[in-house]
Amino acid sequence: LRVDVAWRDQKWTTAAAALDRLIGAPPTDGTLAPDAAQLILNRAVALVLAGDGQGLEATRQEFGPAMEKTALADAFRAFDADAGDELWRTAREGEKSNWSDRHFLSLILQN
Repeated sequence: LRVDVAWRDQKWTTAAAALDRLIGAPPTDGTLAPDAAQLILNRAVALVLAGDGQGLEATRQEFGPAMEKTALADAFRAFDADAGDELWRTAREGEKSNWSDRHFLSLILQN
């Protein structure tokens, strides 16, 4: 519920923190359930929108190997430091971006 409220109110730092509590520690066996992978992707989106590059990089380091084995690997991989910075600027400052960046972010935000 906290995630939903923070997401709706666009309180991205709060949403990322709530998602972090739901996600917990990286899996010891290196595999993620599909719902866990979606939560991790949502956290990456919230971190980008919060402008938290450090948090995004920590999430990539912690969960990147496990995310590589999921159906969301390509989407998660898109959140490298450069892509995250570009998506953040696009979302937060309204800078012009190509259609695919805006479309990609909108698809993720719908989940």
